[in-house]
Amino acid sequence: MRVTLSSLVPSQVRHGLKTGFAVVLAYIVTHILGLEMWQWAVVSAVVAMQLTVADAIQSGVHRITGTIIGAALGMGILTVLPGGDIWMGAALWIGSALCASLSQYSPRYTMAALTVVVVLLAGADNADKFGVGVGRMLEIAIGVGSALFVSVVLWPVRLVDGLRRDLAAQYVQCSINLNELVTAFLDRQRAMDFHMLEPFVEQAWHNHETFLRVRKHESLVFAYDHEVLKVQTRTLDRAISHLKPMLEALNDYENPTGGFDVIMAPELRRLADAIMATLRHLGGSTPAAPVPDLVRTLTELVDITEKRLDTLRKEGATNRLTLHQMLQFYTFFHSLRGLATDLLFALDKIQNRRK
Repeated sequence: MRVTLSSLVPSQVRHGLKTGFAVVLAYIVTHILGLEMWQWAVVSAVVAMQLTVADAIQSGVHRITGTIIGAALGMGILTVLPGGDIWMGAALWIGSALCASLSQYSPRYTMAALTVVVVLLAGADNADKFGVGVGRMLEIAIGVGSALFVSVVLWPVRLVDGLRRDLAAQYVQCSINLNELVTAFLDRQRAMDFHMLEPFVEQAWHNHETFLRVRKHESLVFAYDHEVLKVQTRTLDRAISHLKPMLEALNDYENPTGGFDVIMAPELRRLADAIMATLRHLGGSTPAAPVPDLVRTLTELVDITEKRLDTLRKEGATNRLTLHQMLQFYTFFHSLRGLATDLLFALDKIQNRRK
């Protein structure tokens, strides 16, 4: 295992060090520029600094856009505000209440409410109303920019790395679940825990949210192959959609005779093994690598299995099964074959980058 500074220093310690660097950077820049309220840059750097690059970008965007909205509203109110404490109190109430009521739609309005209050208080006795608003925006932009710069260049914690690790682990778990289901089916349809897939399904659903955040935020500063990530995420969903009926086929049908022996057991076993190998490849670090042997093997086994089933049907071998047993077999077989087909489609889509 390669030893790096990141692996030796805990993530929370690294986050603390990065926050400190961002604060110092914001402090230096504001003093070089001679900005009056440099404290806002320092505070903004602390707030914008997040554990991951995506969170830092999202926090920074909300903070900057909220600052622009709040500063513009504050400057607008100052231009028409009569003098006096009563009018100032009314302006503070209207400005903060308006922005805070909009915070239900976006977090940026929380920052807008804070900014409008700051601009109103700082600009009440200042003749340069416009300068006050622009100054606050510049200070906050420097703080956010410092946090983003440090997040990207110093120990960047990228969501995409976590997503790839999660996908790899989930594809392995998917192959393990498939192996258990096929083994149970060939073992005279031995029943399985009906909830065995729930933890796996719950983990997989989080991939969509993470992928969207990677594409929306992290792709602004890092280059990713989004097509591969999208195919990996969606194909795992498709795999789950096939595992569920396989589990139901084992548990939802009565077997008064104790189940039946599957004549096609060798073909189904080989097909399942090829699917498991494909799953592990798709979840690996190089899913776009050429895999002609893998594709050819899986395609041949799908064809062999279908021909074997057609032969058995013509010979009347399926007549020995009851209606429930036939439904059980065809449900399981259809799901297994559908999973193989979806994996072949995913490999083809990754190789050719087709929409």
